[in-house]
Amino acid sequence: MQDHGGADGAIREITEGHTRLLVPSGALDGEAPPRDTAFFNPRSVANRDVSTVAYAAHLDGFDGPPTMLEPLAGVGARGLRAANETSAIRHIHINDVNPKAVSLARGAALLNRLDAEASFSNLEACRFLSNYATRGRRGAIVDIDPFGSPAPFFDCAVRSLMHGGLLSCTATDLQVLNGLFDEACQNRYGGMPTRGTTYGNETAIRIVLGCLRAVAARLGVSISPIFVSSDMHYYRMYARIKVGHAGAAHEEVGYATHCDACGGRWLGPRAEQECSTCGSETRRAGPLWRGPLFDGEFVNRMVQKAPHVGHARDGALHAHLERAREESAVQGTGLFYTLDEMASRTGVSPPRMAHVLESLREAGYPASRTSLAPTGFRTDAPSDAARDAFRQAAVR
Repeated sequence: MQDHGGADGAIREITEGHTRLLVPSGALDGEAPPRDTAFFNPRSVANRDVSTVAYAAHLDGFDGPPTMLEPLAGVGARGLRAANETSAIRHIHINDVNPKAVSLARGAALLNRLDAEASFSNLEACRFLSNYATRGRRGAIVDIDPFGSPAPFFDCAVRSLMHGGLLSCTATDLQVLNGLFDEACQNRYGGMPTRGTTYGNETAIRIVLGCLRAVAARLGVSISPIFVSSDMHYYRMYARIKVGHAGAAHEEVGYATHCDACGGRWLGPRAEQECSTCGSETRRAGPLWRGPLFDGEFVNRMVQKAPHVGHARDGALHAHLERAREESAVQGTGLFYTLDEMASRTGVSPPRMAHVLESLREAGYPASRTSLAPTGFRTDAPSDAARDAFRQAAVR
């Protein structure tokens, strides 16, 4: 780590993955990352690790110019890492409304000898993306990493992506998406959340994807989510964009229904008023995306690419991708449970995860771990069958 002086305070050179970055010292020393000098969050390193691997996997065999657009770049960490740590990206267009951030990104590009592969601009995000919304200029990847909601950028992001391109976005307005401000969620995303569920992050991710699907459909475009993640203060979604295939996407839109009485939860095309297991009144979230969150082939490519990409936490990243790969094979109508939640409902101590999954499979239900919660497991089993399998696992 090296210090670089400057009129706005010290700038430090750090290495993340295999990439040298220039960041404000306040971003490393303070409680919250500064936004006036240039935004950089060191705690999001795992998020950037996953993104770098995802972009390498997406561009493997991609038919089109391998370019990346980063309209809310901050110091350019995502784009610079993607260009430096994969052999796929040929050009990155780095933009931020803050000229200080763009200056740091430009300096880091020189440090990594990426100046010939990068261009820089200092525009409002959608004004920047509009420059690439024409044939021959659209990107293979658009990375949306805002402070708050990504929804205001969906329209211009979709327009700037070529057919088969990848839209990657972060949502950090977790209070809104997890039910503390229902009206704000309705206004931003067109869907209502449920509050106080153990799988609230999945519901939130599906609400964001439902909003993206609605915007894309209006433009005659469809989306196919291929990977999602949840960590600390953010949700991250990756979706493939396809032009002219919007017709069937309505089948993937619906609601999540939750029963407080028995713990039942499921995805369906309608908002159910009554629990199908115990008959109690239910709560609903949506409309939201109810289709798959993971593409198994894509996750397999991520697993293959990960060892060849310079990332900061190889053990943690490998474990995360393996859970996602397992989960990609079990994607029906079920929402995940957690061991602690089921232990509370059944009154037994949490058994080993492997025993729970084994009991569910022996009972005839698909089951896997989930990458969205450390002690979570996904299954289509009704709540009473899930509890029975949990009790059975506890006595193994």
